[in-house]
Amino acid sequence: MLKVKAVWKVGYPPEDDKKKIYTKGITFVCDNDWGEKKAEEGKVKIIAELEDEIYNTVDIKKIRTKDDLSFIEECKDHKKLNKWFEDEKKGENRKTIINLIKDRLAELKEGDI
Repeated sequence: MLKVKAVWKVGYPPEDDKKKIYTKGITFVCDNDWGEKKAEEGKVKIIAELEDEIYNTVDIKKIRTKDDLSFIEECKDHKKLNKWFEDEKKGENRKTIINLIKDRLAELKEGDI
């Protein structure tokens, strides 16, 4: 995974049904292949290479709904998603985050990923 900053308007992930548009200056996390390709094209700047351990450092209670929430959509760890879900339910119980986590768990259960 790479942490990148948009230099131009870009859409990620490449699948049309899940794509989010990031405008110049927005920082987000993407997979290595896509990030490296877009960096070569000059559309993003690579800020850091991240390990999957990034998910262990996220405290869902400190995340704001206006932050980039793509880390939820990219997480493949059922245990971590369930922990975030429980933490959020006990905390602020924000529908935006609850629904993102539920949707991601459903995707993983269906085997889409």
